[in-house]
Amino acid sequence: MKLKEMRNIRYPFSKSLVIFSIILVVFSTYFAIVMLKNEKSISISVGATTVFIHPLVLYFAATLLITYISVLIKTRLYAPAKTEIVDKTSESIEEVIKSFKRLLTLTYVLIIAIIIVVPLLAIWGPGLPWFIGVTSFTSGINLSEVIIYTFSKRT
Repeated sequence: MKLKEMRNIRYPFSKSLVIFSIILVVFSTYFAIVMLKNEKSISISVGATTVFIHPLVLYFAATLLITYISVLIKTRLYAPAKTEIVDKTSESIEEVIKSFKRLLTLTYVLIIAIIIVVPLLAIWGPGLPWFIGVTSFTSGINLSEVIIYTFSKRT
């Protein structure tokens, strides 16, 4: 989605959610930097070529990827579906907005459930990949919220 199209989206949540997202991004990024700065580089071998990558690079790459995917998904969710409004002409606009906000709330409940379940699953998995995955997921999801708020209309 282009930035011009993103400006047409009405941001459905309050400013306090965005402030909470900023706090989560800052703390999870700080936590990842503190924990990963002393880690040794990971060697990735492909054929005769060996590449050494520091875990912080993997963290920022994963965060960027998750942020991008999350922005795409959330802008599709936040953008009003024209067909939905046309099909529900008998309903008032307020009812359509209420059902839309219920759908968004359900989406956030599922995201929060994933955020809670993934660290519990990390107990049984290898440490470094899980740590990078969880912290980049937390940073990416919340950073996308801040980006969408920055470029969209506020309600």
